[in-house]
Amino acid sequence: MDKLTRFAAFTLLGLLAAFVAYVFWDSGRGAGTSQISGSPSQINSFAFKSHTECRECHPQYYEEWQRSFHAQAWTDPWVKQSWACYADQDCKNCHAPMPVMLNGRKPTLAPRTDDLESGVNCLTCHMSPQGVMAPEERQITMAKSCAPVKNDLIATDAMCWECHPNQYDDWRGTSFYKKGQGCKSCHMDQMDRPLVPNGPTRKTRVHFWKGAHTFTFIKTAYDFKFVPTPKGLEVTLMNTKSGHFFPAERHNRALWVEVFFYDDKGAQVGDMVKWTIREGSNLPRNVRSLDIKPDAQVSNLFPYPVASGKAKVTLKFDYFYADEDEYTRILEDPAPVAFKKAE
Repeated sequence: MDKLTRFAAFTLLGLLAAFVAYVFWDSGRGAGTSQISGSPSQINSFAFKSHTECRECHPQYYEEWQRSFHAQAWTDPWVKQSWACYADQDCKNCHAPMPVMLNGRKPTLAPRTDDLESGVNCLTCHMSPQGVMAPEERQITMAKSCAPVKNDLIATDAMCWECHPNQYDDWRGTSFYKKGQGCKSCHMDQMDRPLVPNGPTRKTRVHFWKGAHTFTFIKTAYDFKFVPTPKGLEVTLMNTKSGHFFPAERHNRALWVEVFFYDDKGAQVGDMVKWTIREGSNLPRNVRSLDIKPDAQVSNLFPYPVASGKAKVTLKFDYFYADEDEYTRILEDPAPVAFKKAE
């Protein structure tokens, strides 16, 4: 074999080896995801079979999760009444999912077949074939430690996308996204505390996930005002603080305004006037809504039925389940305001 032939053969082998190495490296990395890293002693150092094993070392985080609606994703009676579709595989994907990083590359949904009652548990987000994942790699020698391997993806908002795609996609077009304020900024408070009892203090996230079921949290998502004008009472609701459509979800939450008018003697004039901003329905495709886009507002003008008097305004939110009264929340209930119609 002459020199030119040998050179060509070695070059071809080198290129082939480089290609094979790239394929294996890229298959572990995953499209658009971060490489999971960890020392050989860490990877699969402790095989977790249940989320309950996390409680021994992380009792505070476990207690937060237990109080969350992630923990109640399968057992919550409100959800059962709203969806009534737990026989549907699609429901199980989000309400009782396998670890979303099961394939080790990128988040993917698949339903569990056991322990459905634990809903979205610790292993859903933190477990992978490489071991327990965390935003930072931890060199730990304790025999029962989870010895987490680093995965940059778990610290990003992309982990939320699998089960909350609508809110995630809404958010990507907002001022919140441009400013770098993601899901965790609002739904996972940050605090300084140890990861384990008596451990060193560091910055962590609260694993309670405030949301629409946290009544006081809903009230932080918007601005609400009503102004008497010569032509009528102008009511405005501004979606200035939520970072996604308000109300969130696509069908099973209702939002409306009720207006009562009274004359100068305090007697009610006419019937209550209702402005439906968002209808609610148990059927995803059976709802007509006026969702408020992020960084936007909606307004309505209510003509006065008498020359002068007072107007009472309330803003109400409902989860739209079986019994409306049971699940209705009054978001705003300000004092009546005086008005006078233009002559």
